[in-house]
Amino acid sequence: MLSAEENNLIYDQFNQWLADFLLRTFPPSDGGVLQRVLDVGCGTAMYAAAFLKSGWDYYGVDISYTAIEEARDRAPAGTYRLHDFSSSPLPEWEGRFDCVFIRTVLIHVVDDELWHASLRHTAKQLSEYGKLVVVDSIPRERQSPATHVVGRTLDEYRAAVEALDMTLSFHPKKEACEYLVISRPAKP
Repeated sequence: MLSAEENNLIYDQFNQWLADFLLRTFPPSDGGVLQRVLDVGCGTAMYAAAFLKSGWDYYGVDISYTAIEEARDRAPAGTYRLHDFSSSPLPEWEGRFDCVFIRTVLIHVVDDELWHASLRHTAKQLSEYGKLVVVDSIPRERQSPATHVVGRTLDEYRAAVEALDMTLSFHPKKEACEYLVISRPAKP
């Protein structure tokens, strides 16, 4: 069993890898155009500093008031909102984001209708060419190891994304995690 210190070190290393990965995948645009990232389930804004340092306009959303307050303290240059995407999109933010990022959040939306609503409402925040990155464990079979967790399969994600008239690419675990990239189909 890992000590709390060892666990924190592994967690910090993973978070640094993930921030680096996102910045490599979505580099700042040329010409001084500020790109916008929305971190859904931002918690205490652990990724904010990396994005802000790289010239991104960082927005964080969480359902926890305490987390949002800590995020504002940790990275005051970001913009934060208390919000639950399973209930509604944020109309004033629709279509504004080049990258919407969700890490280990959707696994905690156990109700299927709310899960679908979360994907639908989150996708509305994307700009025309924006991408939704979902970082999570994608099991081969649906799993519910605890009452607050449901691991949905790749087929469930595909069906949900197709219903949104969007495309999905799956990236199996090669380095630190597996992830999905969801985007609008390329225009002819």
